[in-house]
Amino acid sequence: ITDARRAAADFSVPYLTVDQGVLLGLQTTTRPTSIADLRGMRLCAQAASTGADLVTGTIQPTQAPLLPASVVTLTRALRVGNCEALVYDAPSLAYLRAQVPSRYGPFAGVIRTGESYGAVFPKGSRLRGPVNRAIAALKRDGTLAGIQRTWLSADLTKATVLR
Repeated sequence: ITDARRAAADFSVPYLTVDQGVLLGLQTTTRPTSIADLRGMRLCAQAASTGADLVTGTIQPTQAPLLPASVVTLTRALRVGNCEALVYDAPSLAYLRAQVPSRYGPFAGVIRTGESYGAVFPKGSRLRGPVNRAIAALKRDGTLAGIQRTWLSADLTKATVLR
């Protein structure tokens, strides 16, 4: 959920807050510990995403980043060495690495962005109220926390924070 996206669509209340993560390739020899360390690396992020905005606006790498449109192309670029580090939603990257650790290098850390996820609706949708109530109920009874534990199982509270 971003202000720019709110101009085109309505959103539910947030159901998840995430930061951006940095996953390294198997061939990557440098382990970044800061945003400054990332500037000298070949980075990739999904085009038109908050990760791409972070790479181009905040990190500002010295080499042009690779910004493919699809996640499949993005993860393949990291696996085959077209980039040294991938910037993407931290829970997704941590889960991906946990599922197939032999395909990826280490999870380098997170960059605090505090992004909110929510359901997206056409402007003025009457579904927004019922979905907001459903999300509130899922939070209240613990279902949402259980889903997050099951599907976003990596504990990112101990991840290195890249500043």
